Amino acid sequence: MNLRPHFSAACGLAAFLALCAPASANTFTFDLAGDTTTAYSVPPVLQYKWIDLHDATSGSTTLPGITLHAGDTVQTTVTLNHSMPFSILDFFLQAANDDSVTLTSDTTYTFSLGGAVVTEPGTWLHANSTDAGLAVGTGSGGPDLLSADKIIMNIAITSLTDKFGNTVASLELAPGQPYIGFFNPVASAPIPPTLWLMTTALGGLGIFARRRRKAAEAA
Repeated sequence: MNLRPHFSAACGLAAFLALCAPASANTFTFDLAGDTTTAYSVPPVLQYKWIDLHDATSGSTTLPGITLHAGDTVQTTVTLNHSMPFSILDFFLQAANDDSVTLTSDTTYTFSLGGAVVTEPGTWLHANSTDAGLAVGTGSGGPDLLSADKIIMNIAITSLTDKFGNTVASLELAPGQPYIGFFNPVASAPIPPTLWLMTTALGGLGIFARRRRKAAEAA
């Protein structure tokens, strides 16, 4: 019995399957740190306190550009030298080279204070869709406050789409400085739930604050 044709066919099928198989998912890990004494506000939302972050090991304020695909995971730890109380947290990692691409993720958070895990209030919502880079957020804007000096975010990229909803193969993030924002409604009116839901649906408060910050710097 001649097995050569069968063997050739099997090899051809294996090669075809290898070409069609999705690329292996990548995991990007960032260990970041921030100094709360450098927190600043950007008008008109003075209750937002922004902290520029740097690499906890090298001290570099600029992260290298990376290319993201659906299925990739970005694991980020942010360690602060002092705790920050907040009802909304926004984290911005890097801007995209193409801000017409919508990035959707599934993010889990671990908050800790003095080494002890702090439970996230059950009333909080998550913002996991951005169109100008990689940013995530969580909170309610209401009276529930949480204090933390370490935030661990596991950001799983679920999809990349263009403005028509078509799948995009990849998204390049430009080198840049990450930062984190904390909203504390103390001594001010809380953000209305409808506004929080709207900004959640639009794609993360950090993106909008970043644009406000850049506009303020250019003024």
